[in-house]
Amino acid sequence: MDVEKIGLAIKVLEFALVVSGCIYAWWNSKTRATKQGFDEINVRLNDHANRINLMDQQLDNAPGHREIGEVHNRVDQIGQAVTGIQGEMKQMNNTLQLIQQSLLEAKR
Repeated sequence: MDVEKIGLAIKVLEFALVVSGCIYAWWNSKTRATKQGFDEINVRLNDHANRINLMDQQLDNAPGHREIGEVHNRVDQIGQAVTGIQGEMKQMNNTLQLIQQSLLEAKR
């Protein structure tokens, strides 16, 4: 009977070792997958952080409301100057037409 008890104890011990090995393998693969998942998330977060830093740098260098207002005023000044030049060109055109008409009438 002692041999039977020892054989049973060995089988129970063998079963316990197999079950513990299976649990260890499952836990190890689960932990590895979790670490790999965290590594992937960290890479993505670092990529997003780099993008955000780049956008912050670009926004720091972007013109503000004051600079845009100055550009707007300058564009308005240029528009007014072009309008003035347009009026002068119309006057020059009228004068030229009068000169041509006068020359044509003088030839008759």
